[in-house]
Amino acid sequence: MSGAALLAAAVTGAFLGAKAPHRWGRPGGALLVGGLSILLVRDTTMIASGSLSRLQLLPAGLLLAETATATAGIALGAGAWLAANEPDLGTSTERGSQLATLTCAIHALRQVIYLSPGQGRRETSQ
Repeated sequence: MSGAALLAAAVTGAFLGAKAPHRWGRPGGALLVGGLSILLVRDTTMIASGSLSRLQLLPAGLLLAETATATAGIALGAGAWLAANEPDLGTSTERGSQLATLTCAIHALRQVIYLSPGQGRRETSQ
């Protein structure tokens, strides 16, 4: 049940997350930065704990891609998302929003893999 809820949240984030700063101004931007930051911390922790070596190639690559897109999205968008009630619609804000959407889409795909029977883990020989 909790896996399905996380998948639903990831899909919702992919469709609506990047629009939050434009709809709700600074609070929406803070929500988007917070969500990306949570994903970034979790992904960094997974990588540091050695998860990459236990994952199949696709889930491991997606984990690295999610980490990179979350980092770049925060770096490009956070300043504008948090600066004012009406975010600047400039290039960096738009790129940050696109990266936020991509991060949530990658996260949703990873959730689908983790909910599958093998959970994206490498086969271990015994």
